[in-house]
Amino acid sequence: MTTSFSLRLYLLIFCTIAFKNLSVSQTFYGTNSFTEYRQGTLPILLTAPHGGTMVPLSVPNRTCNGSVTAPDMYTEELACEIDSSLFDLTGCHAHLVLCHLARIKVDVNRPVSIASCGNTLATIVFNEFHKFIDTAQFKMKQQHNYGFYADIHGHSHSIQRLELGYGLDTTQLALSPSSLNTPANVNSSSIRNLVNTNFNSYTLSDLLSGPFALGTLLASSGYSAVPSAQDPYPLGGQPYFTGGYNIQVHSSMVASNIIDAVQIETQYNGVRDNPISRKKFADTLAKKLLYFLNLHYNQPTPNCIVTTLKENENETHPLFFFDNTNKTLNIRFQTEGEHTIFIYGTSGDFWKKFTFKERNEELKLHDLSPGIYFIKGSGSLSGKFIIQ
Repeated sequence: MTTSFSLRLYLLIFCTIAFKNLSVSQTFYGTNSFTEYRQGTLPILLTAPHGGTMVPLSVPNRTCNGSVTAPDMYTEELACEIDSSLFDLTGCHAHLVLCHLARIKVDVNRPVSIASCGNTLATIVFNEFHKFIDTAQFKMKQQHNYGFYADIHGHSHSIQRLELGYGLDTTQLALSPSSLNTPANVNSSSIRNLVNTNFNSYTLSDLLSGPFALGTLLASSGYSAVPSAQDPYPLGGQPYFTGGYNIQVHSSMVASNIIDAVQIETQYNGVRDNPISRKKFADTLAKKLLYFLNLHYNQPTPNCIVTTLKENENETHPLFFFDNTNKTLNIRFQTEGEHTIFIYGTSGDFWKKFTFKERNEELKLHDLSPGIYFIKGSGSLSGKFIIQ
């Protein structure tokens, strides 16, 4: 078994495990399985263009002018982990597009002339990758009338922080709010639609480095980020990725597109370097991204969970179902006796304890604010529900 085949097999196994409850979605592959699209139901699209490891002899190495061939190590695994964390929080999957072909063979985050260096098969892979993105965004528009696209990358810069690219360069980010918030800068950003339509009328500068900007939310959770309130713009000479081809052609930077986007450049240490780091970061990003979307788009996150029972589990486990229309939590225990349940928020903060003796119980939760909540209790009761 070759090294490249072993790595490819590992990635397929890892992503299959991470992509829970496959029955709710479909998976599509491009030519020779060089690209992959896992159709989700959330208004979120994740891509990993530079995490592939396949190096077939049928595709020559890229050597044309402008070729960058260094891989973004473990970004494919990271993207899968982020989707897994989103599923754990919502019961829904993000749309996920992966390029399994190594960057030395194709770079799907560049214009096609540099991406494939003129090779026919590499050009096919490039076109299939971007067609999958188009399909995912069409689905998001069709199902939600909005969407957010995160293009996952890895950098090797000495400053250990996340670099969030919105299509704006260092000079633009350093402008005063009044100078930054001009129509020209808004229209050249990958969150143009969000600036023009967000529920709270936040400006471009607010959404980049205000208290509720994505970078600020991540930095407040221990992941330094630029731009953010803590680090509004890179200082002179500091390296920074503004956002590449993918967000330039697949975001609201294009006037006809309503999908907003960010390129997330992740550092290696503490984010990508091992499974524990990837899981921790993925959990944080998933929580903050859902909060960001709920706050700014004022749209409820879909709830795909209807019961705590998993496939092949027996009926000794309790069941629950949350009715958003009447704001009631319906619980059925399979055994007699006293039962206790606890409800927590996404940050782990305790909200309320309930104790009752009936096997069937209906709890009215009108005083809970919209958001994601976790339930734990007797009889292995465990799960989550969303109040819209």
